[in-house]
Amino acid sequence: MIVSRLPFGDLHATILKRSTVKFHRLVMLCLFPSFISTAFSQYDGSYPFNTPVDPRSAAMGESFVALPSDPAALMYNPAGLAGLNGLSVSYSRMSMDWFIQDWSVASVTAAAGTPFGVIAAQYNRKSMGKVAVTTVQYPGGTGSEISLYSYSLALGYSYRLPVGLALGISAKYYDYLQTVSGPAPVGLPPWHTVPSYLFDFGLTYTLPRLHSQSTVEDSLTIGMCYQNIGTRWQVSIPLNTFDNSGATTTEYLVLPQYYRLGLSYAMRLRPTEEGGLSPFGATIAGEFRSLQSPLPTSYAVYSYSAPYPETSYWGLGLEFTFYDIVSVRGGAAFRPYSDVEADRDRASFRYGACVCLPFRRIGIDLPLTFSFQYTVIPVSEPVTQYVFDQPAGPGFFEDMGARTGTYPLLSLEIQYEGVPW
Repeated sequence: MIVSRLPFGDLHATILKRSTVKFHRLVMLCLFPSFISTAFSQYDGSYPFNTPVDPRSAAMGESFVALPSDPAALMYNPAGLAGLNGLSVSYSRMSMDWFIQDWSVASVTAAAGTPFGVIAAQYNRKSMGKVAVTTVQYPGGTGSEISLYSYSLALGYSYRLPVGLALGISAKYYDYLQTVSGPAPVGLPPWHTVPSYLFDFGLTYTLPRLHSQSTVEDSLTIGMCYQNIGTRWQVSIPLNTFDNSGATTTEYLVLPQYYRLGLSYAMRLRPTEEGGLSPFGATIAGEFRSLQSPLPTSYAVYSYSAPYPETSYWGLGLEFTFYDIVSVRGGAAFRPYSDVEADRDRASFRYGACVCLPFRRIGIDLPLTFSFQYTVIPVSEPVTQYVFDQPAGPGFFEDMGARTGTYPLLSLEIQYEGVPW
């Protein structure tokens, strides 16, 4: 198995049939940076650390910068880790098969609450399936397949001060790879990359007990975060793989930097008995996100839709919880571009649910909590066909309606509260 590094952006998942002599040029064209259409094509959605894969955050309109005590906060605001107790491990996945077969984003997150703060780690991976390599000599395939994926590693820390202020920081590592299985294709350029190192800085401030009734617990939280401050991602590509001249061309990419600002309000009814279940709870969250870094120069060339000068994103989410076991959620996200989720500046609606089983609260003497979450994001794209007016004349594209589907997201999480501290 051969592993080599690929340039930034999403890759056109098609290998055309060419002669072996010209294969290196083909790879240069097909595997060169390209922000292809729809969900993964846009500048901000081309990276695993920016693609929402946690079902709760996605269902609530990606409005997570001000939601505390959740391991998924590591992707939105590391200060939101504050308040977590015990140990937790979760796995999340979003399937993109509706768009292109075998496309998916997966995430594994682990968090530990300690007396000196909360520590969390996260691995995100975006897989773009496999591409069979064909040539004129072997139109049915050479036996080689190229697997495309990008990934990021994140490590975060958060500490809550007694005054309700929580501070957080995270460090991230990002790179883009390809894996070639089978015989190595002739002339495959040896890509060389320099990974990117990024940092997030965030804070949350919580005002507790806004409601005067003793039967209600509530709080208002303000959150803000600056994301992806760090080095550029770099790839060096040989100009010619056969003359051994060593000449290369280098591309640089400033990964998208964001400023997030949000607000959340949470309330719950107190249990009727100590250690019991709360009959009802509700959370509402809103967020504004602004793109701070410049667009890459290749954006206008490779983007499915023309680049817009607007860089503002909005989100709104709502969650209702019953007896600390069942939750239902819904939200909307607004983006400054069009994709399969929604048109530019139109609401991308999504909805989801969660089943949480706190063992001790339901009569099982184990310090464990198990939860399953599921979210659906409706998607659609227009379908057109080319119609000829006359045999020798120009034609036109005819609207054939829309192809619809969903992006399903799911996660499994287990939390252990019986830690010695």
